[in-house]
Amino acid sequence: MTIEQYWNDVTIYYVVFQTHTNLEISKTLVFPTEWSQEKVKTSISNCFNNVKKIIVIEEDAEGLALKL
Repeated sequence: MTIEQYWNDVTIYYVVFQTHTNLEISKTLVFPTEWSQEKVKTSISNCFNNVKKIIVIEEDAEGLALKL
């Protein structure tokens, strides 16, 4: 039994983005470790409504996510 059987490697990001109504939203988000920062940015822009621009995107930590 190995860790890879039950867990996926993830990177935890601290993100701040601005909406088209000039509201700033800060979130802690989790993405697969193998994703590039550009893919993370694209995902944020596509998966949250009304994103005008991403202000901050910082790698905060590495972690493990349970495989479901």
